[in-house]
Amino acid sequence: TTPAAQTLIQSTPDLLTSDKAVDNVTTGGSGDTAAPGDELEYTIILRNTGKMTAHSATMYDFLPNDVEIVGGSLNASDGSVGYTDYNRRISWNGEVSPLTPVTVTYRVLIDEPLDDLTQIINDATIGDGIHSIFDTDPVVTTIHSAPDLNTSTKVVDSGTAAPDDQLRYTIT
Repeated sequence: TTPAAQTLIQSTPDLLTSDKAVDNVTTGGSGDTAAPGDELEYTIILRNTGKMTAHSATMYDFLPNDVEIVGGSLNASDGSVGYTDYNRRISWNGEVSPLTPVTVTYRVLIDEPLDDLTQIINDATIGDGIHSIFDTDPVVTTIHSAPDLNTSTKVVDSGTAAPDDQLRYTIT
């Protein structure tokens, strides 16, 4: 007898087109720049361009220094998402079907004060349960801060003075 013909079909998920973005909620603009105290929103989009569902997909995102998570802001369009305080890590796991992206969002507040030109750099680590894990391209927010002396005042202890009088100025 002739053996039956066999066809090997190779099908795997492909999450390599997943990415991360940041927006400045405070200004309503891009998250490329911000000021101390601004609120940023991070968005991770898990995209599967493969031919098979990623059944054991994972995403990890460690909060960068100089930010704190906004309570209640963590959301995912599908799967299970959570935050652990002790290691400042956002974790997501679930399925990513081909052509059906999963979106994970969260918000952070930028610490105050923060030096001018400080960079807040953040990426996410993604796995599909089959291939090696990978990091998204990092998103970078540059902080622009400067002292605000507009409310400063100067007061002198005398309304009039003669030569050689000593005056005391107080600046607040």
